[in-house]
Amino acid sequence: MATVSYKLSIIDSLTSNIHLIENVSKERFFIGEYDIIGAIDICVQSMNRGECALINCDIRHCYGDMGCHEKQIPAISTNNSYRMLIELELHD
Repeated sequence: MATVSYKLSIIDSLTSNIHLIENVSKERFFIGEYDIIGAIDICVQSMNRGECALINCDIRHCYGDMGCHEKQIPAISTNNSYRMLIELELHD
């Protein structure tokens, strides 16, 4: 079990525009069960309590190839210029 806080943003690599998607505080999840965004689950496994990390990853490591229409995250395509930026803190 882990407790994290994170800010999830989407970056347009062509324009460098950053759009905050969500700001989550003290979310608890089971490590390795993918109850949370995949990139966070993987990163937390190598972190220590109280540590912060900045994750710059492909959309598929957060929302898969389909993206997330509800959060305005586009699906993966050959002309996709978007990346995800996660500011992560491991509390426990």
